[in-house]
Amino acid sequence: MSKKIDANIVDVNKKIDANTTAINNVNVRVDGVKGDVAGLTKRVDRHDERLDYLQGNIEDNSTRISANEDDIKKLKGQIGTTITNVENTINAKIEANNTVIRNDINTAITNNNTVINKNIETAINNNNTVINNNIETAIANNNTTILNKVDKNIDVKNQRK
Repeated sequence: MSKKIDANIVDVNKKIDANTTAINNVNVRVDGVKGDVAGLTKRVDRHDERLDYLQGNIEDNSTRISANEDDIKKLKGQIGTTITNVENTINAKIEANNTVIRNDINTAITNNNTVINKNIETAINNNNTVINNNIETAIANNNTTILNKVDKNIDVKNQRK
């Protein structure tokens, strides 16, 4: 029996040695995994830092975008007002120019009418003078003719007597 016990003890010791080797191998693997986990933890921490940084940038950019959107809304209102003001200024200048042009045209028409009326009046007066002179000449000539005829008639009557 003792041999059997000794053989069992040797067999158990071999199994213990095999288990110890297997445990040591597991420990080495666990240590490797621990190293991998530690490396991965550092990487995750770096990624968390980057995400925190990016989150800060996102919040900052979101704030800036909101501010820009507000400024754009203000500018839209200002641009609309500016366009309206420019249109009103242009329309006022056009109307002012039109008034000046109308006044210039009216003055030119009035001046032309004055010249035309004076020319017509002068022409009428000149015509009237010519007509009056012609009438006076015709009357004078007619009177002379009448007198001459009357004189001849008187002479003829006197000779008959």
